[in-house]
Amino acid sequence: MLETTVQPGTNIVTLDAHGGITAEEMLHVRAVLDEALRDHDSVRMVATRGELDVGDVSPKAPWLARTSAGCVKKLARLTVVTDVDREAKASEWTSELLHIPTRRLRLDERAAARAWTSRPQLLPPPPAHPTAEAGRGRPGTDRPCSAPGAATTTQVPALDLESPFC
Repeated sequence: MLETTVQPGTNIVTLDAHGGITAEEMLHVRAVLDEALRDHDSVRMVATRGELDVGDVSPKAPWLARTSAGCVKKLARLTVVTDVDREAKASEWTSELLHIPTRRLRLDERAAARAWTSRPQLLPPPPAHPTAEAGRGRPGTDRPCSAPGAATTTQVPALDLESPFC
């Protein structure tokens, strides 16, 4: 069985898979993903995975899963909740191959999975400006690198961008 829902007002999709999977259930997954993507640029997912009964998977289900694979590019964060080792390994592959922040938690850690998935998405730091002087703060701002009252940082020499070794 495959149950999929979107938490109202969020981009968090929950997926609970165990036993067999029908083509209709896979179509519902796609509909839920489309619904979340209508209102948001990305999707965060909590996927609870149990033992799948391959003999009870509809022949169309894997094909429909493959046609929904384009939605994977829209995943901002994935939490896999499972005690099944091969499902845990698949979540590691997802993280490494697709560069999606992924965390694997056990079934008794569902609350922690929801909390990690719900956490606000951190934006990547802005790229360093190549002409910034070391120790002068972030390029384009007058903010220091350390908080007021914090220990001062060691001065780092500027990079020689003309060097053939960079």
